[in-house]
Amino acid sequence: MKKLLHFIIPLFIVVIMLIIGIEQTLRKIPNAYKYKADYLKENGKQIETLILGSSHTFTGLNPKLFTNKTFNVANSAQSLDLDYKIFEQNRKYLPNLKTIIIPISYFSFTKQLNDFNQKKLKYYSIYWNVDINNNDLNLNYEIFSEPIEVNYNRIKDYWIEDKNNLTIDTNGYIKKRYEPSWNDSIYAKKTFERHRANLNSNQIQHIIKTHYHDLEQIIKQAKSNDIKVVLLATPTTNLYKNYVIKTPQYFNLKNNINRLSKYNNVIFINYFINNENFSKKDFKNSDHLNAKGADKLTFKVDSIMNKTFTLITK
Repeated sequence: MKKLLHFIIPLFIVVIMLIIGIEQTLRKIPNAYKYKADYLKENGKQIETLILGSSHTFTGLNPKLFTNKTFNVANSAQSLDLDYKIFEQNRKYLPNLKTIIIPISYFSFTKQLNDFNQKKLKYYSIYWNVDINNNDLNLNYEIFSEPIEVNYNRIKDYWIEDKNNLTIDTNGYIKKRYEPSWNDSIYAKKTFERHRANLNSNQIQHIIKTHYHDLEQIIKQAKSNDIKVVLLATPTTNLYKNYVIKTPQYFNLKNNINRLSKYNNVIFINYFINNENFSKKDFKNSDHLNAKGADKLTFKVDSIMNKTFTLITK
């Protein structure tokens, strides 16, 4: 037995050290979440406008076109609870922050990241140091989140072949875009069905209350630091909009926005309803803008912010 232990213990230590080494190697490979988290810590003093939220702002607002120094920490399916945790934990790095932009979409109060892609929670646990309330190894460690062959290829691509697959630019904005051909009549309905929630569900009601609380906390903390908050409803195609505006979920969304708009540091910009200036040529699909449409939206939002905040200041 002693001889067996003398063999097993060193082997166990070697395995643990190997796992730790591979984990650290994987964590040093650039990705959008790591880049954005590191950027706030290292360059937060420069940032005057911070873009939070989901893909609607990640792909819909181009930071380099804003008047003030702007950085985009939005990510696909990033929900309001994660926005709050990111802001709360990183505002100490943002002493010159003047404005926060948060997208308000049909699903904002009813969906969480794990409703769309639970696997992405690992990025918030590992790189944003956010408590995701889940102890699964695959959501807290890179090495356990992918099959061995995938991790091997990631290490080979970056460390051996010097490939950098970072998909964002220096301002946190999406760099690589896939522009598919799409049928609005099909895509709009499928997207609406994916975004729709059952308001009679106790679980959904809990999520709504949690998200409302988290968004209100962002607004309150921003107000105490003299920071303005822009709640932005990004444009969609008319077909998607027509599905949405007939539902109780939309009325709940409007009610929440009306309540939050009473804070004097909040402005609500509504291009979901007022989408007349956007044509199908501006969209990647029924609820996302393409690069051309994103530039158009960015200029419009920046102009409104400059005019409105000047008036508020005066």
